[in-house]
Amino acid sequence: MTIRGLLVLSAPALAACGSSAGAVGRVSISHVCSIPTPDESGACVTPVQCAPLAGAPTLDSEHATGDFTLLIEFDNTKNPGDLSNTWLGYDDALVEELYVAYTGVDLPPFTFFFPYRSVDAPGVGSATAYAITLPSYYLPYLPRPGRIGMALTALGHYESGVPFTTDELQVPVEVCLGCTPDPATACPAGQKPVVCPVYGQTNAIACY
Repeated sequence: MTIRGLLVLSAPALAACGSSAGAVGRVSISHVCSIPTPDESGACVTPVQCAPLAGAPTLDSEHATGDFTLLIEFDNTKNPGDLSNTWLGYDDALVEELYVAYTGVDLPPFTFFFPYRSVDAPGVGSATAYAITLPSYYLPYLPRPGRIGMALTALGHYESGVPFTTDELQVPVEVCLGCTPDPATACPAGQKPVVCPVYGQTNAIACY
């Protein structure tokens, strides 16, 4: 299923004031989001802003069918030292890649590249996007069951051309065996299951 949620929407919020060298706002990875219910066409929904996921995301190594994908919110927020009340001249932040390092498992880091200009956090707001944080070819090397850690770092540049690198966001991931719904029994007879982003992980399933 194609994840059309890579189209990013934005919402107002305060951000940092720009300078002649570029914006001084602080781009951050705010949080991992709870997954909205997919629509009947099977498309993942990308909200303007998203509620934080309650607890650690789960990866079911028995039912996993694809890349481990998370919905993430990026904030282009106000610099704590900037006491001004105007946002004129603030720069949009274009998030271009997500670097993932792992703990609790011997895996090399992974970098996910967002489609060009698909993650644009405006100078007075935030953006959400789906990102692969563990490719499917890493699945055989995970503890079963167990817990691993992911350190997420976003890289990109402001519209002014000034590059940025966010601080790390530490994300624990619970690895289980058979703890998520089996795709064959996810819905009552006669109804079609629609899942976002994929089976075998923290996701949202709708029956139509």
